[in-house]
Amino acid sequence: MKRVTSIFLIFLLVLTFCSCNKDNSNAAKKRMRATAGMNTKTSSDKTQTQTVTDTGVLKGLTETHAKSNKSGQKYKRNVLLDLPQDNSNTIKIACVGDSITYGTLSSDPATKSYPSVLANLFKAKFGNAYSVKNYGHAGAYVADFNRENKKLQYNKTDEYKQLCKDNPDVVVMMIGTNDIGYISNNSNISKFKNDFTQLIKSIKSLKSNPIIYICTPIVRYTSYINTINFDYLIDVELQVAREQGANIIDTYNITKQYFSSKLYETDGLHPNDVSYPYLAQTIFNGLVNGLTSYKKGEIKSTPGYVVYVDSNKGSYDSVGATANNPTSSFARAVELCMGGGTIVVSGPITPATTAYKNTVRVMITGENKGKITVTSIDPYNNTDYRTTNNAQIFMSSSMYLNGDYEFKNVTFNTIEAGVKFVCNYHNVTMGSGVSCIATTGGYFPFIVGHDVASEIQRDSDLNCNDNCNIVIKSGTFSYLRGGNFRSGALDASSKYPYGTVKAGKTLNIDISGGTFSNQDPSNEAAYDARLCSFVGQNAVENGAKINVNITGGTFKGSLFAVPRMNPYFGNVPTIKGDISINISDGVFLGSKLNAVQTYTGSKNSLITGAYNLNISNGAFASSGKKEILANGASNAKLTLCSKTEYLKTWATIEGFVQ
Repeated sequence: MKRVTSIFLIFLLVLTFCSCNKDNSNAAKKRMRATAGMNTKTSSDKTQTQTVTDTGVLKGLTETHAKSNKSGQKYKRNVLLDLPQDNSNTIKIACVGDSITYGTLSSDPATKSYPSVLANLFKAKFGNAYSVKNYGHAGAYVADFNRENKKLQYNKTDEYKQLCKDNPDVVVMMIGTNDIGYISNNSNISKFKNDFTQLIKSIKSLKSNPIIYICTPIVRYTSYINTINFDYLIDVELQVAREQGANIIDTYNITKQYFSSKLYETDGLHPNDVSYPYLAQTIFNGLVNGLTSYKKGEIKSTPGYVVYVDSNKGSYDSVGATANNPTSSFARAVELCMGGGTIVVSGPITPATTAYKNTVRVMITGENKGKITVTSIDPYNNTDYRTTNNAQIFMSSSMYLNGDYEFKNVTFNTIEAGVKFVCNYHNVTMGSGVSCIATTGGYFPFIVGHDVASEIQRDSDLNCNDNCNIVIKSGTFSYLRGGNFRSGALDASSKYPYGTVKAGKTLNIDISGGTFSNQDPSNEAAYDARLCSFVGQNAVENGAKINVNITGGTFKGSLFAVPRMNPYFGNVPTIKGDISINISDGVFLGSKLNAVQTYTGSKNSLITGAYNLNISNGAFASSGKKEILANGASNAKLTLCSKTEYLKTWATIEGFVQ
């Protein structure tokens, strides 16, 4: 009997081993998809085995992502809840703010705005002990800044006058969004601080001596400069709140992850009927439960994730598990894929529109931990959604990446002018099969560095602070800028317009395909001529390296190592690091292949590091005058081979060490 049992057990072990091997052979076919759950689990059905992993950020931020700072004595947990014990009357809570408090884009501000929802939350928990009233005024701002419509300054609105008459017991303030465009220099920051302080003081002086809560405004995505200036506005509001003894609810940081994707359903500024309750719950949690500041969650690595996105078919609440149930926006897809993985563009990604016909004016992705691959070819069945479902990324605004990306077999379609593609010195690849369509406004420029839009952007935030690798294999772009792009006004210039590659860091740019469409205009040497260049002009520090390898592609205009110098930049930068440009193939139709782009009267950059230009092959147009100059470089070397020796007699070559 024992022998029979042993044989049976051996048979079971062999069967189990074979089954395991069979499962392993099919491992590559297992689908790793996004899921709405917060826990890792494995499920299966009759058609496929689905392995589900978790990024830790699949749901919008909940109260578990906020924390009370009661232990630091900065917030008295029961300051609001003690009021009914001291007063037999209903406690009046006043919500002060702008259009986000008023309830713009809700179907009915009287019932769907965040103060209305907040009133329901208080009533459900405390009965009639509290009342909540909306004193929001659409378009209201804090500081004057010499604006034309003085009536929109909050302390001049009818809502403010009514607030003073009503003498509330508690005031919840969330205002400043409409000041954000002016917070671009230190002078205006001081002006905002002064006016914000005066507004709080005026409310503190009411006869009711109200308890004041400062809620920092929610994120705004109507322009890039808004997102830059927000951090400065938040810092000022928090500083003033502490100075004035007001309580703080850091609404901005608590809700940022949620609204960073949710606002792409609307106009990039206002919540809607779905998201106003989320804002109300966040403020309720701060008022009642002491959840007043942000606690950052962990982003888990998920390299096998696959998320589908299609604006026509998808919805925000979907986690994009299949092409038949995609999520609705690129921002939401990135949020679901922050740990890395693949975003499948399975249908058109279109900008959101509202009843006011506004479109989101900027696309800023969340910070992803792992590399994200973006494609329109299904990794499971090879369906090309560009041909079956008109899959395209329609760009009504610039795209700003905040992590490593690879784009392949995907189509971009620019439908507005002035659109840029900005890498922010992350590792970005434009792989094979990238198609760019210019429906309106031309092709977009490919910006390796940052977009310089505000005087208050810091040096440390605008430089290449880590090794960066850029690869371009396909696509059509107006030009390539290896450093930063300058979009700030002439009279509001940053000291750091073009960026610096820091000591010990390397910027690699590899171009094997694609087209750069900007041609040499009649004012090619003027300060506003935008053509291809590879180096940020502020500086390349000693010990830094820029390596450019061109093995293909078409350049319809001139090419420079260092871009033009704007006339409003005060100091002449020095390029101390080493620059190597290696050309072994490609088509070059411009009239210049120079070290520095110059124009009459410019303050030309100086290249004191090594400048090596190696040309072993390539097609150089023979019509018209050509020049290859080492202008501005004191240590330049040109290397030609037998296939390119003709350039010595065909083009003007000057400034190189023989």
